[in-house]
Amino acid sequence: MFCDPVLRWAGGKRWLIPIISPLLPRRYSMYYEPFLGGGAVFFSLIRGSACLSDLNHELINFYQILRSKPLRLFNSLYQRHPSKDEYYYIRSRQVQHDYQRAAKLYYLNRMSFNGLYRVNKYGEFNVPFGRKPSANVVEREGMLQASEKLRRAIIIQADFEDAVKNAGRGTIVYFDPPYTAMHSNNGFVKYNENIFRWEDQVRLSKIARWLARRGVNVFVSNAGHNSIRKLYKGFSCKIVTRKSMIAASSCCRDTINEYLFFT
Repeated sequence: MFCDPVLRWAGGKRWLIPIISPLLPRRYSMYYEPFLGGGAVFFSLIRGSACLSDLNHELINFYQILRSKPLRLFNSLYQRHPSKDEYYYIRSRQVQHDYQRAAKLYYLNRMSFNGLYRVNKYGEFNVPFGRKPSANVVEREGMLQASEKLRRAIIIQADFEDAVKNAGRGTIVYFDPPYTAMHSNNGFVKYNENIFRWEDQVRLSKIARWLARRGVNVFVSNAGHNSIRKLYKGFSCKIVTRKSMIAASSCCRDTINEYLFFT
């Protein structure tokens, strides 16, 4: 069963689906996706068992609740007509229960600017209200379909290295880290440097090579920068050109290159 992602996510890979689809092996025993985010590749292309992970504990809590109790989550969601004032009211609310936290994340994700997830130094979500929020805040059928698909997945909060330590021959691992590169002046790359350092990029490339030697089918999406390509010498590489989706106005969205490395 395939379905659409239920969350918007900056750096999401819906656009990559027709490119990566023919490269994936038809038979595999397990699919691993650290850096889960919106999970576009998993929801759109993967059948069977999966191990899904991310370091973002609010994101993992959302998917765990969606998998186990989708109707209870649906009934917890904010279903009033969205407005800027309501958005900032809900953003400021302090909630503790797992269901409330999941409902809050879903609402903010639907209503925030470009689906960004960003917190300040106090761990408080601080993305502004989106200029073009979805009129349909709650999509019940989509959530139920996603819940059914997630039932065959292990969902954990973990560093990418820990998440894939059991991957072996006949499995797929897809890495889609926050994009950072050496000597880049891209503002979004600079923001991601606070989340995923250059040292993490180097560590990721070493893990990717280790997995490849074990017979794992490894795929890595990453920034189209020479410093990144040098890390994956020996991997097959596709250069993908697309429009950046980060700028507020579509007229300001530059064409950028990204790499897809694979074994």
